[in-house]
Parts: sequence; C-alpha cells; structure tokens
Amino acid sequence: MFKHYPFFRYTGLILLLISSFISCNQHSSDSSSETSNKENVYARGEMNIQHGMQLFNMHCASCHNFTENLIGPNLSGVTSEVDKVWLKEFINNPITVIESGDERAVESFKKYKQYMPPFPMLVEKDVEDILAFIHKFSQAEKRNKSNRKGGLLDPVPEKIETSPITLVVEKQFEAPQTSDVTPSTRINQMTKVPGKRLFIHDLRGQIYEINDGNELSTFMDI
Repeated sequence: MFKHYPFFRYTGLILLLISSFISCNQHSSDSSSETSNKENVYARGEMNIQHGMQLFNMHCASCHNFTENLIGPNLSGVTSEVDKVWLKEFINNPITVIESGDERAVESFKKYKQYMPPFPMLVEKDVEDILAFIHKFSQAEKRNKSNRKGGLLDPVPEKIETSPITLVVEKQFEAPQTSDVTPSTRINQMTKVPGKRLFIHDLRGQIYEINDGNELSTFMDI
C-alpha cells in the first residue's frame, strides 16, 4: 500500500496543475472577452452626445447622414457592423486604412471613388463623442424604421408634386485645387463680412477673398 502512495500523490499534483491551467485559461478568455466588450462600449452621457452631434455637423454631415448614401455611405447601423477600434482608425486616417488593403475600406473607396479626408485636429475625446452620437442616432433610426405599433413608417404618404420653379446655375468663380487626389478642394464655407467683403474657406487651411470681378486671392494660409 505504501508503495503506491507516491503515485497517488503525484497524480493528485498533476490533476491540481491541470485544474489550475484550465482555470487560468478560462480567466484569460473571460478577461479577453471583457476587454473586447469594453472596447465596443460607446459613451452615453448627454454632454458627450451633444458634443458629438456638434462635431458631426461640423465635420461629417456634408458627406454622411443616417437615411441614404450621399458623397459617403449612410451611417445607420455602422456601429453594429464594425467594431469601434476600426471606426476610430478609419476616422483618424482613412487613407492609411484603405492603402493597407482592409476589405471594407477598399470596397467603400471603389464605390464612392474618393478618399475621406483625415481629421488630425480631432483629439481622442472628440472621436469618442462623435462615435457616441453616431451610435445613439443610428440605433434610434433603426428602431424608427422597425414596424412597431404606433410607429410612423411614412409620415407623408402622398407624393409631393414637382414644382414648376426651375433654378439656373451660372459659374461665378473656381477655387484653386489644393490636392492631387479627390476631393481636389475642401470648400466648407462662404461668408460675407461688413463692407461687402466675401470670403470662402478651404478646410485644408486656405482662406480666399473674392473681389468684384469674381477673382480669388489668398487672404490667409493657415
């Protein structure tokens, strides 16, 4: 009986080590899953979402909305389709993500045939707040389109008549090209100041003044 004692002792030790190994692996897996879940958590505070909405309207709304594809893709549901890490990397430097061969980014570039400009002026909190707004608004838009009781799927069912009014557009001036790739310019705003002076702003740092002959001159290069 004593001859077999060491065998049982070592067997118990081996079982204990195996149990510890499985427990560690399970803990590691749970920690990894917990980290992954935290990475995809979006801020819910009202101030975060308000700030994100302001930044979205300033930097994103000219190309994106939550109902249709425009210059860029419809963003409804995007936070459910890809993780937050990918979205942050793409916002910070979309050209790098596209040129890395990322499948989603490349397909988007082929469809819209232009690069989304990078936004180096946005700090970490700005990007987090923009994504918080996108997540909140896109989830609300998806719920709004669901066929739930009392929901207005089409608040204006009657077709709106085409107006007989027409608009004739005449070219007045052309802004200088500021990039060799599309978009060639990033004109964001035209502003009239006291004294009838007219200015336009290119997001790449140029501010032009337009004279009476509709000619542009660089007022400031920032």
